[in-house]
Amino acid sequence: MVPPIEYFFIGNMHGYKDVRLDFYDLYKILLSENGQGKTTILKIIDATLNGNIKKLRDVNFGSVEIKFASSSEPISIMKSDLDYDWESKAYRHVSERVSQEELSVIIDIIMSENSLNTIRNKIKNYYEVNSKSQLSHPDAIRSSLPFSMMALRDLFEEKESLFLGVKKMDFFQQIEERFTLKTLYLPTYRRVEDLLSSLNVDKDKQGQDYIQFGLTDVEDKLESIKKEILTSSNDSMSRINSEILNRLVNGLTVNDDDRSIIINNSNDIELLLNRFGRSLTLSDKNKIISLVKNEYEVGKKENDTLIYFLSKMYNAFFEQQTKDKALTRFAEVCSKYFKNKKMTYDATSISVVITSLERDEQIKFGELSSGEKQIVSLFSTLILERDSRYFILFDEPELSLSVEWQKTLIKDVMECESCSMLLAMTHSPFIFSGLTKYTSDLQSYFLEKEGE
Repeated sequence: MVPPIEYFFIGNMHGYKDVRLDFYDLYKILLSENGQGKTTILKIIDATLNGNIKKLRDVNFGSVEIKFASSSEPISIMKSDLDYDWESKAYRHVSERVSQEELSVIIDIIMSENSLNTIRNKIKNYYEVNSKSQLSHPDAIRSSLPFSMMALRDLFEEKESLFLGVKKMDFFQQIEERFTLKTLYLPTYRRVEDLLSSLNVDKDKQGQDYIQFGLTDVEDKLESIKKEILTSSNDSMSRINSEILNRLVNGLTVNDDDRSIIINNSNDIELLLNRFGRSLTLSDKNKIISLVKNEYEVGKKENDTLIYFLSKMYNAFFEQQTKDKALTRFAEVCSKYFKNKKMTYDATSISVVITSLERDEQIKFGELSSGEKQIVSLFSTLILERDSRYFILFDEPELSLSVEWQKTLIKDVMECESCSMLLAMTHSPFIFSGLTKYTSDLQSYFLEKEGE
């Protein structure tokens, strides 16, 4: 897969540095010493791709240029274009009364003409020509425009500000259209912990800016998935019951596909019964499990109703396996980073539990160490948010992590389906263990300025 970004250029960073990051692969790990600007680079990339103008204003740089793989030309913007917010009363008046397409036409006319009378006539002509088409006010515009002439005059007089505002909007609009990934910015963990502590910030309400350290969000996420599975199970059982009643009325027949489902997946039947057949006695469950493991019994006509019912139950169970596999993977990955603890997924009760291997008892998420909480928060986002696709921006992932963890963390992150692109800044040789083909020196991306 081709990286969606070909290069990201930052001009005059810190007032004197130019840096251009070329993305030849989906993953890039950059070695950097302290003071080279790695955190600033990540902040600018994150804020730019998210259209966060306020954050960009707080960073010292001169310009940004991005070349997307999907476009032939790069797009750029100057820091000075972001230094103020402009949206006059006239602009709001017009934009609230016309469609986005009409607004673009109006702005183009204003920007291309130097006479207010010419602008007024061209806009009137535009509405007259298109009055019977799909304009936002097709009935009213034959006699007048959907906005006041005074607002049009004010926009003309604010032409310079309008130009800067349009340029800014166009830049971020193009990013939104061409870059479909979400950015997941992971700042240095210690720095985030210190900041939250000093500000007394509610860590569970920080949004996407950084991984949360309170684990309420993780527990809520797990509970939400459990509810999804249970709701899906109940809906599936209702559908199955309707199908079976229909088949019984019209004559139930079991085909080879129904029997093959049971024979090929007999090991899953116990889990299936625990999830769908909670009212069954243990004796009945054991009887069914014994029967489905015997191919001869599965083929008996007297068992057709049971086999048909079980095959439909398995199809419903199969619909939920994506969620089950995600929870299983989440538990397996997190357990790799635990010390004297293990996380497991109980598919029967649809619950994730953490067990202390020393005490042989369950413990709460809040009892995990700081580093373990980081891991749980990170992988709950990457593994459990199944429909998300991320460009992950990692700032010094080695801090607070043991050497053993450093050797596997980036690999495990890259193996997550949600990790579509990654940029990590580090000065630890263990972080890129086994990943040297994606690793280079940040210093090599700084450009020499003329005369230096």
